[in-house]
Amino acid sequence: PVAVTPPAAPDWEALIERVDQSGQLRVAQTMRDWVRVIDLRAGELIYSLAPGFSGELGPDLRDALLRATGERWTVQR
Repeated sequence: PVAVTPPAAPDWEALIERVDQSGQLRVAQTMRDWVRVIDLRAGELIYSLAPGFSGELGPDLRDALLRATGERWTVQR
């Protein structure tokens, strides 16, 4: 039998940098300042928002991660 290694979990700071480098500066800054990661896996982000942020960030995060990584992400708050 061949052992299958699951993809490594992405690094949050590296993801933010990729979003930043893809030209999405506002979303990258919001990720740095307001997003609190609960769980991060390949293609999946579960997060909360820091107190004081009003609004919904899910669609922006999903779009930014797709644009930066070329992969569709499941994003859940």
